[in-house]
Amino acid sequence: MKKIRNIMLFISIFWIVGIYLIKTGLQEVRTNKATDNFGEECFGIITDIYETGTYVNSVPELKAELKAYIPSLGKTISIAEKIGLADKVTEYDIGTYVLLKYYNGDVNIVYSVDEMILPADAKIELSQVAPQQTSIQDTIIIDGVEYVRKK
Repeated sequence: MKKIRNIMLFISIFWIVGIYLIKTGLQEVRTNKATDNFGEECFGIITDIYETGTYVNSVPELKAELKAYIPSLGKTISIAEKIGLADKVTEYDIGTYVLLKYYNGDVNIVYSVDEMILPADAKIELSQVAPQQTSIQDTIIIDGVEYVRKK
């Protein structure tokens, strides 16, 4: 009897962790779906890109730090959003302008946009908070190792 109770206790730990992971994943899917359906279109700029710590077949998942100008709030906010796996994400770089959907503190990246199509108010706000773009990056990360350009 004691042995069965120990086995049940051991198995229940895996059940609890599994239920927690499913609940967290479903909550993220619901939040993204609500943002897609009810979100306000706005513009932002990517200020940083880093690994989330999650790997799929040894390829890291990336997350972008964004500065987003929300017209309905009349202010610029800082927010982070997952952008995908490193081998598939080629259109996003630091300093890239993006079209976003914003809803209840969440954003979804729709696609990258050219600076020429930004509305004037968004362009002014984002240029004040975003770092200046340079054509040459000083660092690059390859397989988790950061290399620094010599000056």
